Amino acid sequence: MHNVVRVGFGLAIGFIFAVSPSFAAHGYPRVANVFNSVPTPEQIKLLSKWDLVCLGPTIQETKPEAIDSLRSYNPDIVVIAYFPAGFVWDGWQELGEPAHGYGVKVEQNDWWLYDDRGNPVGESGYLWFTNFTPICHRDASGKRLASWLVDYIADEIISTGLWDGLFIDGLFEDPTWINDFDKFFADPGASIDADGDGHADPPESLSVWWRSAVETFLSELRARIGPSYILIGNGKNYMSQYLNGGVRENFPCMHGGWEANMFSDFGYLTMCRDWLQFPLNCPLLLCYYSNPENTLTEPHRTISYERFLRFTLTSALLGDGYYFIEDSSGDALWWEDYYDLDFGNPLGEARLDSVWSSLYQQYFHVWVRDFENATVYCNPYRQWIPFDDGEWLTPEDGRIIQHSPPCCLSLGLEAVNGVRTFSQKDHRIAYTASVVNGSPNATYFSIWSRLTQRGDTVACGARRTFLIGANDTLKINLALRLLQPLALGTYCLEVFLGTNQFLPLEHDTLYYRRIIDFDKKIHANGDSGEEDILTIYPQPGVSETRTCKIEIFDVRGRRVYAIDRVDLEPSSRIDLGPAQKDGDSPAPGVYFLTMTLGERKITKKIVLLYR
Repeated sequence: MHNVVRVGFGLAIGFIFAVSPSFAAHGYPRVANVFNSVPTPEQIKLLSKWDLVCLGPTIQETKPEAIDSLRSYNPDIVVIAYFPAGFVWDGWQELGEPAHGYGVKVEQNDWWLYDDRGNPVGESGYLWFTNFTPICHRDASGKRLASWLVDYIADEIISTGLWDGLFIDGLFEDPTWINDFDKFFADPGASIDADGDGHADPPESLSVWWRSAVETFLSELRARIGPSYILIGNGKNYMSQYLNGGVRENFPCMHGGWEANMFSDFGYLTMCRDWLQFPLNCPLLLCYYSNPENTLTEPHRTISYERFLRFTLTSALLGDGYYFIEDSSGDALWWEDYYDLDFGNPLGEARLDSVWSSLYQQYFHVWVRDFENATVYCNPYRQWIPFDDGEWLTPEDGRIIQHSPPCCLSLGLEAVNGVRTFSQKDHRIAYTASVVNGSPNATYFSIWSRLTQRGDTVACGARRTFLIGANDTLKINLALRLLQPLALGTYCLEVFLGTNQFLPLEHDTLYYRRIIDFDKKIHANGDSGEEDILTIYPQPGVSETRTCKIEIFDVRGRRVYAIDRVDLEPSSRIDLGPAQKDGDSPAPGVYFLTMTLGERKITKKIVLLYR
């Protein structure tokens, strides 16, 4: 919390001397949240996970302890207040302070922005623009809106000592864009008339007036509060000498495409490089993902959402600012597993690089930034980029390759239940992997499988990469596809867990073995060797002796052989004995063997042949 000493001389002059703490450098990725509602205790705990949080200033009157709670959960968090300068929210009469006081002052001095028909400019139920120009009316003390607002913000918000800074909305430098939206005008075709002469203002004059007022406001505010407070603006604003950052809202769609929003004078990377660095450089990428099924705590997760998330997040990681994503309707507490990744420090600036594809024997252009523990790829172009590890980067997508191996990962596997029989009509082996991450950081991992027989590889599954959150468990349904029918025999399914480079690491790769019988043929004549014996293996994972019942049925469902009670040991197998040509042995043909364990039945097909 800031230590603030306020010294007043009379009613018109006031000074604020603030001793602000130095902010800890946040790791990467850096994430922010703009939360307009008054948060509940549970929401405060969730909000504390973000690096930077912006709250409505009404909370300083209604629930100031919430800000202290945020800092108690996260001592490094940056908490700033939201305030609209270029407009007043509709319904301000019912809002708390300081929004209400702002609306009262604007109403008293008629500081509303009017059009050339004499109507206020704005939208009922949304907002009303204020006349921020230096030609608006003066109040009783002789101040125009821009100068008065400096004192109001300093006295009503900054002086509380609760905030690390301010996000000033509606701080656009040029208001001529408003003329392009009929929704802001009572009469179609109307235009802004800031000087009140009954005629539409020339765009050039309106731009000069407004820019002059914005610079007056920011220069006086910065002089009043000092350099230790964070100031973030909104809109196309070039006042880099006064601001620590701006908001690229609705990224990457507003004010042009991806390149304009990244590299122009008001672009994200420009703000990261040229705007104020003390006490913190904090440009913000605000991204909207609207879906009627979104909730406060979870987006509606679709393939499109995940791709948009990767694309916008990797765009933010090309610079040193902050990223946040929400529904366009307002508040969201969407914590992504990506936020738990630990990238380490950046090893340089973002660069337009070329990725070589040995598959296509050509280079593909892509934006890249290297970190100590990861490399970030951002593809803003309409091209598909193949990587040599078999992965593809789709258009308007991003990819993060983590260099460090997985930490504290363990793998559980449910491949087949005991001894399972596959017919040669089966084209895939399905299995479920349960991966547990016991570390405080998210991590990428890769999982893949192969089928072997006597040590030889018969089939390989696709290598898949997943992101698992901190202290999380991820269940994955996978399948190993069989490209051709397998020969009769016993096979071993091996599943590997490794890093994103698809290298099995000795300390975190686990080996699982399941026995799979494919259409085992039992011979009814000849020697009593191993291949002539019908064998039942114990179920893997069983640690005690199990009593079971064994029956054999022919293709018409008639029981031809039965053992009502047999003990299945955990470390042994059951040999039903060599098949005989005569006696009680079944005739050659196709049969089904059923083993009953309590209420569970396991059935396999067997083929009985003569030699």
